[in-house]
Amino acid sequence: MSKAAPNNDETKFDLRLLSQRLAHGDVTAAEYEKFLKALPDDAENAEEAKASFVSPYADQHKR
Repeated sequence: MSKAAPNNDETKFDLRLLSQRLAHGDVTAAEYEKFLKALPDDAENAEEAKASFVSPYADQHKR
């Protein structure tokens, strides 16, 4: 038995559950598209960041 999707758009379109909600018919693709188009464009507030990732196993290969 499927639970009804919440009415709050923020939780209704939560990406962790969206595919299930679409598959069960709790959310339609048209509803999701409408939600995405209504989101504000916050690109001007973005900040560039540098990130560097190192494998925790990198030292093991240098023996």
